Amino acid sequence: MVAWFTQHERGGLPVHRAGLADLDLSVMQIGTAAHWLVTRNGRDVAEGESETLDRARRDAEQEAERASARRCLSQLNFDFG
Repeated sequence: MVAWFTQHERGGLPVHRAGLADLDLSVMQIGTAAHWLVTRNGRDVAEGESETLDRARRDAEQEAERASARRCLSQLNFDFG
């Protein structure tokens, strides 16, 4: 489970944020869609759009878990390959 918090950006736009391993997760509502973004060290890892904020949070968490697992596997292959 990831702990989310809300941060208000300049102009008052709420951005929902969380951290998972070395990844940063962000979700924001733009119009009728919720957009999510997963970054590592300021670089985009994955992004997408969902119908609701709750769904966007879950999608961001799932993609962050996948990205973390891929990174672990690639490090194992590098270390032992």
